[in-house]
Amino acid sequence: MFIEYLAKRYTLEKGYAIWKPKDGDDEYLKTIIKDDEWPFSPAKCMFPELIPLRPFFDLVLVRADGMMFNVVCIKDCRVQKTEGKDVTLDLILQVSEKCQKYTGSISRSKMACWFQILEIHEENPTPELEKRMDQLNIKQSLGDNRVNVLPLIIYPSRARVWSPIWGLLLFFQGGYLNRWLQEQGITDEDLIAQYNSAGIKLLPLCIGIVIGVFFAFLLRIWFSSMQATDPYLYGGADTIGCFLAVLISVFARKIRRKSTIQAILTSILYCISLYGTFVYLGTPFGAWMVEMTFVICCLSTILGSFGEMA
Repeated sequence: MFIEYLAKRYTLEKGYAIWKPKDGDDEYLKTIIKDDEWPFSPAKCMFPELIPLRPFFDLVLVRADGMMFNVVCIKDCRVQKTEGKDVTLDLILQVSEKCQKYTGSISRSKMACWFQILEIHEENPTPELEKRMDQLNIKQSLGDNRVNVLPLIIYPSRARVWSPIWGLLLFFQGGYLNRWLQEQGITDEDLIAQYNSAGIKLLPLCIGIVIGVFFAFLLRIWFSSMQATDPYLYGGADTIGCFLAVLISVFARKIRRKSTIQAILTSILYCISLYGTFVYLGTPFGAWMVEMTFVICCLSTILGSFGEMA
């Protein structure tokens, strides 16, 4: 089944766990996936706050790392039993509010909950379907309830992905979903081989650091030529350079599992390279270098979390 194929890809490549309402209550999953026959044991999780979503979807996957809370809700609309059961945006907002406690904070601001609504269809999207999915497209912040809802439609027979959000199709979810659609015939053995080869990649890490440090130096030279004295400008140059380094290090990999670790390692080595060069050229070592390293690493952690989604 195509849902089972998606479950394997999400659990292996993206680190998701298969959600079940309560301990031992996974009977409903056996008609959709046969994970006892899988060549690996997928993680299972229980979040009672997600129970209201169960009647509307065939499968729910969750990834919670303490900072981000990501939920993938999959519905196979080619099966008769799902017709007439469309989740509402109000219900998603209610569930998101209850799940906000699972997200982390940056500068006292809570991170958003991400809900990916993924429907599987066979025929071209009708205007009514497009309108319904577009109504689910929302980025909302009400007090501490921050939520992003990302609707997508998959057409397995034509290897096509549709979404009202064009950016998803070019980058993030649309990027890896299109790749998965092209690889539908992949064997379990090849999936395991891909998983084992994923992780920390030194080549994109090194390339990213070299380009990032070079770009930071160019910005600093430009600011100096303008006789700028604001330290925040130079700190911004260092941050932009690291942002570029982490982007290259994380997104140059085909499988972006462990992107957070890759991002943190890149940012640490970037700061060592950049500020080590400063000290070598005669700049006295200062506490500001340590402070900038800490700030840059925190920002890179967030970027790495987003890399896990791409």
